[in-house]
Amino acid sequence: MTHRERLTVPVSWVLLGAVVVGSLTLTCLFATPPLVALLVTLVATAGTVAVLVSQSAPVVADADGLRAGRSRIGWEWVAGARVLSPEEVQDRVRGRADVRCWRLLRPYLDQVVRIELADPADPHPAWLVASRHPEALAAAVTAHLVPAGEATPRPTAREDTPS
Repeated sequence: MTHRERLTVPVSWVLLGAVVVGSLTLTCLFATPPLVALLVTLVATAGTVAVLVSQSAPVVADADGLRAGRSRIGWEWVAGARVLSPEEVQDRVRGRADVRCWRLLRPYLDQVVRIELADPADPHPAWLVASRHPEALAAAVTAHLVPAGEATPRPTAREDTPS
């Protein structure tokens, strides 16, 4: 089972960015020469697009592992997943939960999946991943779980002894 989604900003954020750039453009047209207004508009548009695109993050659960944003973990290190209730999400967002949890949260998404980790070397006991389809994400993670005892041990760094 594969789950793919991209956490993109909502349309209302895009419209808000367009309103801000538009009002800046009108202000510059009345207060500065047209060339300056054009340059300010181009810079403001590029900056707005960059901010909106940078807030986009992929969430992928496939045969290779789980990827959330730029982070990735193999299935052998995942112990389980569950959809958090709205009250649990508020507790975690407000900091009343384990601060060691890795988070991919977005202010415009209030549905979160807690993915438990089974990697003793990982400082994060779990991942908190926002999703527009939390049940589908949790089901995809659960479908890929490796049975206990079948996980391969994490390779350790060798210490070279001087000769």
